[in-house]
Amino acid sequence: MPRVSPAIKQVAWGVSALIAIVLIFLGMISYGPLDKGFHFQLILALVAALLPPAIVDTIDYRWRRAIDRALPRFLEGIAHAQLTGLPLLRAFKEAGEGISGPLREEVRLMMAKISWGMSFEDALKLFMRRANTPLARRVATLIIEANRSGGVVERIFTPLAQATATFQAMEDERKATLRPYIVVTYISFAIFLVVIYVLYTSFFVPLAGLLMGGLGGGLSPDLCWILLFDMGVVLAIFSGLIAGVLGEGRAYGGLKHVIVMLLLTYAVFREIATPGWLLTLLGLG
Repeated sequence: MPRVSPAIKQVAWGVSALIAIVLIFLGMISYGPLDKGFHFQLILALVAALLPPAIVDTIDYRWRRAIDRALPRFLEGIAHAQLTGLPLLRAFKEAGEGISGPLREEVRLMMAKISWGMSFEDALKLFMRRANTPLARRVATLIIEANRSGGVVERIFTPLAQATATFQAMEDERKATLRPYIVVTYISFAIFLVVIYVLYTSFFVPLAGLLMGGLGGGLSPDLCWILLFDMGVVLAIFSGLIAGVLGEGRAYGGLKHVIVMLLLTYAVFREIATPGWLLTLLGLG
């Protein structure tokens, strides 16, 4: 899995935002702001705006997670190599070759930079900027400070490897504990959509005449549909972001959940606007 640079993330956001603006503009021209067709196109615009950044972020997140997961084994490899009498840089190189994945490539990059004249401390800072995870920053900072203090740097790798493994175990336990709450978030959102469907089809449509007459004609079924639709979009966005915080500890990781929930909103409200649409889509109508 490749590393995604910040520039690529910015390009993904820029391109997707431009596509979304074009879709919204075309929807305004074709339908008007109070037409159901415009609101359907609004969801498609939001999905188009979020899909490329979500894909890029998922790739980048997996790359960083792979580095974090390989760090304990890498530090253990350094400690074992130094027990055999290898110097620090040689131990770094040997331990890096003993692991797989993105961290091995980052260690190779560090060794190449050092061979070209970069100091060991600057190479660690480069790794810290590229990996940019809390665990990688802690490990690199500890090694840099130990190196600056003039102490025996070799002695820190065994306890550092143990501490890193413990941190990884705690993080995995936290995610395992919170993972069921992501399911709860989806269930809550699904219940909301079901309630909206029943409320609209069983209440607003049969009582359309009463509502329009008793409330001065200001609350038509179409206006109710638009208000409920907007509520569904807002709830989909915030529920998806909350699911990202629960699952990955960051709202950015909720973009993929937002996309899924927006598509569920689209399907339910499309079925409300055009009864039988979902069955036809599934080939059952």
